[in-house]
Amino acid sequence: MEVDLSNYRPVMTTSYTLDWLTRFKLKEVNFLYRTVSTVPVSMLATAKFVNQTMSQTMRGTTLRWGIKVNHSAELIGVLALTEIDFQDNSAQLDYVLPEKADQLGVLGEIIPHVLEMLAGAVDFQRLFVRHDKYSELEQILVHNGFTLNEKTKNDTWVSFFK
Repeated sequence: MEVDLSNYRPVMTTSYTLDWLTRFKLKEVNFLYRTVSTVPVSMLATAKFVNQTMSQTMRGTTLRWGIKVNHSAELIGVLALTEIDFQDNSAQLDYVLPEKADQLGVLGEIIPHVLEMLAGAVDFQRLFVRHDKYSELEQILVHNGFTLNEKTKNDTWVSFFK
């Protein structure tokens, strides 16, 4: 089954709007990634990353949105579903949010909204989350019908299933 992922934007919640990274100024995206990275991130590397992300979206393998605060229009993070498999109804769920952000509050508002919005195209049965981020996402995913699977995809990812 092939799904046109390019239609899934913008995504609006009460407090946030999610949109393609191409809809944000490159310097904002670069600043965000420099804020959360321990290594320097150049503007050129950011531009390549944004272009690669849109290419993956057009191929139907990735959804990656910038997270904008509605009242300030500030880019505060990124939410991504990558390695989307429509046959297996699975994907890798990842995010980029600075430590100063209310991560649980932001993710708790946008993830359920995104999963509900996508349910008509792909009813995710398995989501893979990075080991270093799963504790932040476990409560949200369990609340949305997922169960933590103790078996992992590999050393980097933890799986949740319905």
